[in-house]
Amino acid sequence: MHFTAQRTALLCGSLLGLVAGASQAAVCNPGGEHEFNLSNASACLDYGSGNLQGSSTDLFMTGSASGGYEFISKSESGWTYSTSGSVGTSSFSIDASLWGAFEEIALGVKVGNNKPVSWGVFALNNGETSFNLQVTPKQGAELSHFNLYGKPAPVPLPAAAWLMISGLGLLAGLRYRQRG
Repeated sequence: MHFTAQRTALLCGSLLGLVAGASQAAVCNPGGEHEFNLSNASACLDYGSGNLQGSSTDLFMTGSASGGYEFISKSESGWTYSTSGSVGTSSFSIDASLWGAFEEIALGVKVGNNKPVSWGVFALNNGETSFNLQVTPKQGAELSHFNLYGKPAPVPLPAAAWLMISGLGLLAGLRYRQRG
């Protein structure tokens, strides 16, 4: 089989794209004074200064980017933290069973205080459970807490319901025919 240079370059580019897509990360406040970078995330939904409480005054939940998300939980432990120069890295995971109950999941992270950017919320790649958060430059000692937000998965109408509706329609039609 004969490959041209263009086909070879296209194949190599496609393979690189697949590899790069596997380790996709999203950035909140890119190039800003404080930058948040989360692995296995598809987008930064929102970021700002203040706190993510997981209540009715939660800065993400009261903002315009929260459309359809509901608060799931808040965690103040369960991650590892390391620093390298001015970069702080936190590694953590979420329960895989959440993906069965939610169509989309967002992860809110809170670090540092009194900074122009002290929190960010990321849309997670579907099915992912392990994440690394890099904050540049690091803020405070480490990650304060993280919140999970989800868009509930739609509940499908079971096939039995369609059969029942069809059966009721058939019975109504037969009864109409008997009367007529």
